[in-house]
Amino acid sequence: MSAAVYSQSADVVTDILQTKEVTFGQIAYLSGVRQQFINDDTSYEEAVNVMKNKGFIKKTVNADDPIPYANISYLYLQIWPKARGGFMYRMTNGAPRYAFIFLREEGYIDQHADPADKVDGQKALNLLSECMNAFGGYDECMDMQLTDEMSKKKARQIAKEQKAAEKRALKEQKEAEKKAQQEQKALEKAKEKENKKPVVIEKESEPEAESADEQKPSDSGQFLHRENTKKESQENE
Repeated sequence: MSAAVYSQSADVVTDILQTKEVTFGQIAYLSGVRQQFINDDTSYEEAVNVMKNKGFIKKTVNADDPIPYANISYLYLQIWPKARGGFMYRMTNGAPRYAFIFLREEGYIDQHADPADKVDGQKALNLLSECMNAFGGYDECMDMQLTDEMSKKKARQIAKEQKAAEKRALKEQKEAEKKAQQEQKALEKAKEKENKKPVVIEKESEPEAESADEQKPSDSGQFLHRENTKKESQENE
């Protein structure tokens, strides 16, 4: 991996290498520093404002907006005005789309890439290195070589950290999946146990048998009545 920036911009290289989608601010910075429009300690926002004032970037763009491949190509080619580009690039006075097509036809960009594609920091820096080798002078190429080894070291460190982070994330994902499976199994087991639990049907209580006293009619009164009647008959006789 080559880094086509000045050695004083090593922090910017690190920042760009860690970026999954490079921004207008980052590419404006790289292009602005190479053209000496800005200093290497200029912020991304200031770099974008400078490029807006020069007509290289639309006024509606923000520094942290992801930049399409076409605009990356256009800002890079502004570094080397003598880079003729293709016929349509010259006819349109350097339209971003045709800047991209020119670099793609020259083999500096993957043939399957699209002008609207967003790219990571590694691709953005590699493209700048390719352009520098193709259109830059001896001094620029020497600058690139001097910063190349430092950038490789940083890139290896970043790649190592990213790999470790991915490994941790994968481990956490597996643990989460395992925990979810265990919870699902426990839930299924509890449901299965609940389904197998015997159902107890309560019998309706039978009415208590009536007591013998309640069932038999009381005839004590009748008995006394008969005795009294018998006594009266005997007295009359």
